[in-house]
Parts: sequence; structure tokens; C-alpha cells
Amino acid sequence: MRGPSRIRNHDPARKLRARQLRADPTWSEAALWEQLRRQKLGFKIRRQVPIGPWIVDFYCVECRLAIELDGSSHEFTAKSDAYRDDDLARRGVQVIRVATGQIEDGTAIGLIARRLVEISNRRPPEVEPYLA
Repeated sequence: MRGPSRIRNHDPARKLRARQLRADPTWSEAALWEQLRRQKLGFKIRRQVPIGPWIVDFYCVECRLAIELDGSSHEFTAKSDAYRDDDLARRGVQVIRVATGQIEDGTAIGLIARRLVEISNRRPPEVEPYLA
């Protein structure tokens, strides 16, 4: 595997589905995206990115980190979520799962920021407030 772009899926149907998901986000996806855009953590994060057979909620190419949102429905999908996480790990992608409650109480951004810094070994000035 040569670089981060090698893990993406270029299937036209999956790209179309990702585009549809970006156009019609869930409440938690829209709220987290707004927080990520507003905070400008110093890492480029994309929404609804196809990777292999999956479409991840958010993805940082530089860190190869997928950010997945877990709402109330995910309590019934733990086994399939674990399978998906394992498959992404085999593709060189780490996964962080964020509960919708963490978006509501504002702790999601800090959790994501710390993981990005941990993986990248760099500390953009914008991320400093979240590392305390």
C-alpha cells in the first residue's frame, strides 16, 4: 500500500450514496460537522467517505482516522460495528466511535482532537485548548 488515498473506494454507486448521505445528514452528523468546521482543529476532515465496502461518517486522511457516530440504534449493531472496525483496521484505518451524547455535551471535539494529535504526533495551535 503506497499512500492514504489507496484505501478509498472508487465505486461509482458508493460515491453516489456518500454524496446522498452528505446532502441529508442525521442531526448528530450535522451537529458534529458544524462543531468540527467551527473549531478548525488543524486537520482536514471529510464527511461520508467511501473506504472499501464502507462509508464512514467522518475521515481524516492524514491520520487515517475514521470517526463514527453511535446513536441509540448502535446498541443493537455492536457485532456488525466490531466487524466493520476490524475490516477498516486491516485496511490501515483506525476508528474512533463517538456517542451522540458526547456531541450534545461538547466532549466529542476534545476526544477527536486528542486522538488526532496522538496519531499524527503534531500539535496544531488550534487543537491546544482540547489537550488539557
